[in-house]
Amino acid sequence: QKDNHYIVPRETVAKEMAKAFIANPGRSFELFDKSGATKELIPELLKMKGCPQPKNFHSEGDVWQHTHLCLKNLSSKKFQREFSKEPLSAELVFGLIFHDLGKPYTIEKLDRLRFNNHDNISGELAGEILKRLKLSNAGVNVDHVVWLAKKHMIVTHTKHSVMRKTTIEKYFYNDQVPGRDLLKLMFADIQATVPPNGQPDFSGYKRLEKQIADLKKITKKKKELPKEIINGHEIMKRFNLSSGPQIGKLKNLLREEQLKSKVKTKKQAFEFLKKHV
Repeated sequence: QKDNHYIVPRETVAKEMAKAFIANPGRSFELFDKSGATKELIPELLKMKGCPQPKNFHSEGDVWQHTHLCLKNLSSKKFQREFSKEPLSAELVFGLIFHDLGKPYTIEKLDRLRFNNHDNISGELAGEILKRLKLSNAGVNVDHVVWLAKKHMIVTHTKHSVMRKTTIEKYFYNDQVPGRDLLKLMFADIQATVPPNGQPDFSGYKRLEKQIADLKKITKKKKELPKEIINGHEIMKRFNLSSGPQIGKLKNLLREEQLKSKVKTKKQAFEFLKKHV
């Protein structure tokens, strides 16, 4: 890149960047910085340097150091044991690179350091940057990277509540979203969130794993969840309702009951819906 003009086509740069980061995420993060490539291509990342984090959660250092450790964790024995040495996807790697980019943009020093909404900001910034770099031409699903960055805090956000089964279904049983990569991202993130005692807290992650496993118990083939008992058209016909947001809400309420194994037949489904129409 020279005077804001690319000497090499952006598509070529994108492909080489994706190759490097997939091959060795942690080392590539270092080399891009040392060579000046990060400054030229993704200067936004440099704002993570020197951005402090609460030491009671992050003794590993600032946001830059945390992100670097996340990427190195992808090759750790603990990570590889957890995920059976599955190949890394570009979406996972770039999701980790950008997952905390929103922190320097949202930092507030109140009762303690806070980064409210940094997950959503991280996702929005990731989308803008990846489109600018034309990473989609290198086979990177930009929408998936954005989704990973925006959802990486779900364990924290649901710490004091049980995640809805319909949410688990949507995140981890839907082929249209990278649910497996979200688990990997959260695992690497937690592993790099080191409190002063040096022992990362995986309790929230394990709780989520158990909820996913519990949902699998109601499947017949251990792969697919049961199909919906009644569809939106049947709900509209039975209760004389028009198409609209209410139908979606009723379907979600019913699906939650079905996934809890509280509703198993059409008769039970209509009886349940009758109370909520």
